[in-house]
Amino acid sequence: MRNYILFSVLILFLISCNKEDNLTWTERRVVGSWQYDDVNFTERWKIGHEDITADYSGITLTFNDDFTMTSVNSLTGETLSGIWEINIVETYNSGTGSSAAGEQLIASLSNDLNGEVTQLIWEDFYVNKERIQTRHDDKEGYYTFRLEKL
Repeated sequence: MRNYILFSVLILFLISCNKEDNLTWTERRVVGSWQYDDVNFTERWKIGHEDITADYSGITLTFNDDFTMTSVNSLTGETLSGIWEINIVETYNSGTGSSAAGEQLIASLSNDLNGEVTQLIWEDFYVNKERIQTRHDDKEGYYTFRLEKL
């Protein structure tokens, strides 16, 4: 009987554990709702950047502790849902012979109405309790993002 009680207590303890207990330090800080605070675009081979924050106005990203997420645009009513993950990315500079590790957030989101898939790939990902700072490179140029926690 004593073993049964101990076993029951152990099962209750394991069941009551929060999903967030299994998240990394970075993942725990990502969980929550965020909105874009500052977004800039720098065209390749050009000097200076363009402030495109207005293009992201009204968008709220919500990251859940089960690695699901939603993106809601309050101005257009568009809702996307999907999954997210954090990866460790190692880069190597052949010119200097040095390497560095950084974090990257990848999210795959599907439009709830038409099924169109969008991917977010944020490099040099940094998050604290209040802010996300990151960037994205593509063939046209470089995007820098700053988001605030709601």
